[in-house]
Amino acid sequence: MVLSTRPATDFSIVQLADILAFCFRGYPVALSMTPERFARRFMAEDLSLPDSVVWMAGEQPAAIALVARRDWSARLAAFAVSDTRRGQGLGKRCMAQVVAQLARDGVRDMRLEVLADNVSGMALYQSLGFEIQQRLLGFSATDLPDVGDLSAEERWQAFDPAAFPPLAPGEAQALPWQMAPATLNGLPGALWRYQNNAWAAISRLTATPQLRLLYVAPELRRQGKALALLQALGRRWPGISTSVCVPERFTPLFTAAGYAPMALSQYEMRLSFPPVPDVE
Repeated sequence: MVLSTRPATDFSIVQLADILAFCFRGYPVALSMTPERFARRFMAEDLSLPDSVVWMAGEQPAAIALVARRDWSARLAAFAVSDTRRGQGLGKRCMAQVVAQLARDGVRDMRLEVLADNVSGMALYQSLGFEIQQRLLGFSATDLPDVGDLSAEERWQAFDPAAFPPLAPGEAQALPWQMAPATLNGLPGALWRYQNNAWAAISRLTATPQLRLLYVAPELRRQGKALALLQALGRRWPGISTSVCVPERFTPLFTAAGYAPMALSQYEMRLSFPPVPDVE
């Protein structure tokens, strides 16, 4: 059957949430959410409906690609082929179409995340020019060492996420998309300042609080402040976890603080587009 290509703008948020759940059926990690959570999560990530695509086989969804945009950068926020259409080369056809359109629009780089054990998915993206940048992990507070009283309320101060200390351009660029301040500002939650020199962004998008970003000013690093903050978070919110977007290089910090890595991990991949020639 010939597939029709339709922009996500043709669908309501309710329909897109249903299509996403339908296309993710049978995947190792299901992606099913209410329309409200769909809107909160993907809008915080700067979902671009004009750049996002749904492929239909008659009246039934065949695939969906959700694309986020910030300036000249893009991210594949979600991509799935329905279970009845997998193994037919549709994934590469659809993704090649998305990449080609973004290139025509002048996008300079694109990123995505893929499960570490998804060998076929990585092969698909590599065939389109994506390269692995880093491994991303998730952590949960499970066995915190006894380091004394770290829960005194006067040590905590919630404040507007807009007051988050500015990151250096290179530092901000190295962060996974989900951890960027621009994403955090759109999520329900709070930014907490600990002892006036360390910050934690706590999201309440899920049922339990989730640590989305930990930050210590560069001049104050390597003094144990991040370690103390992680331990304090575990006591304030027992069982707090991160999303699976923590760069692997931070594993020693989290394990020293008593956090255990989750079984799930993924790779961040990036694609750089050739510069668009000037038109005289």
